[in-house]
Amino acid sequence: MNWIFLALLAPFIYAVNIFLDKYLIEAKFPDYRALPIFSAIVALPVFVILWFFGFGSISFIEALLVILSGVFTVWAFSLYLEALIKEETSIIIILIQLVSVFVLAMSYLFLGETITLKQMFGFILLLLSAILASFKKEKKGFRLSTTIFYMLAANILWAIPYILIKYISTSITFSSLIAYESFGVSL
Repeated sequence: MNWIFLALLAPFIYAVNIFLDKYLIEAKFPDYRALPIFSAIVALPVFVILWFFGFGSISFIEALLVILSGVFTVWAFSLYLEALIKEETSIIIILIQLVSVFVLAMSYLFLGETITLKQMFGFILLLLSAILASFKKEKKGFRLSTTIFYMLAANILWAIPYILIKYISTSITFSSLIAYESFGVSL
């Protein structure tokens, strides 16, 4: 029964985080587009400190992939903030769960991992619930919210670093991973 608690803990943490983000962009930051810049400012000292103390050298391709994962993370964060400012938090909570759908699909396509029947069922259930939650009721019927496109792009951009890091994580150290990814976030 411990798995039920763990399965519910991740969406709960996501929900708390999203509500905090919504509060920050509505109450504390007059221009929400500054938040990715703050992320870059915070990530740069992490890179500098790890660079100063030294971290393992990695190949150019590995460094490029990890740096790109940091860049994609900030782009995803920017799209997520755009969606969050335009949509209700409860809808964003549902849409952000699609990250796992994209990670599952990309790990199958690019890493050759297998998808079980349970995973496929969960994949379909998450996708359908996200699409249904994105419909807005209007006088003439229903229309698909444009926010879903921001969140789909953000989820894809968040899924790519997971796949990239899984692909190269066996050949580099954790400190190298954090250093190069922090550099990518700063870029």
